[in-house]
Amino acid sequence: MRRRWVKVLVITAAVLAVLFTAADRIAVHYAEKEAARLVETRYGGSGSGTGGSMDVAIDGFPFLTQAVDGTFGHVSMSANKYYLSTTANPAFRIIQRG
Repeated sequence: MRRRWVKVLVITAAVLAVLFTAADRIAVHYAEKEAARLVETRYGGSGSGTGGSMDVAIDGFPFLTQAVDGTFGHVSMSANKYYLSTTANPAFRIIQRG
């Protein structure tokens, strides 16, 4: 009887871990797409200096705890001509390509 509860507890913990990981990756995907959309909207999209192709990457795991805290370890945005990279410190750099 005791082994059964241990098995149920381990399986439950594993299922919850998988669900949390899936929710975290879905949330980061949505946040990256939303950030790219906002930048394109703000700066005119394909008709301005962004070059029409905006890519946002939010690194770090777990994303949801970073979002709740309001601080992100590393965020990078790139367009055809520009690349913006941030780190945990407040400094960031913009690199013009080409």
